[in-house]
Amino acid sequence: MRSIFEVMAEAKIRDWQRRVASGDPSATSSGEGTKVESWETQVFKEIIDLHAAARDAEGEERARLLSKARDLRIQLMTALEKDRPLLARTLAEKLWREVDR
Repeated sequence: MRSIFEVMAEAKIRDWQRRVASGDPSATSSGEGTKVESWETQVFKEIIDLHAAARDAEGEERARLLSKARDLRIQLMTALEKDRPLLARTLAEKLWREVDR
């Protein structure tokens, strides 16, 4: 199982690659004034994105995407429940509304 930090790094790299490909000038700037998302937000968005991709996938690819989303969800909730239980509950409720319905 990959760590939450590996997933965050990959998400940042994919976002940067997308911005470079679209010609976004902020992708090549020094980064001053750019908003940095928390790791919780990054992982939450990755889970949502994986579920969205799974809706369009079939068979083994769909199962792989859902499994990856489930693993990230477990890592996120486990990391938050001890020190930030309110945030864990809030994110769990948002995920339920976004992907579990």
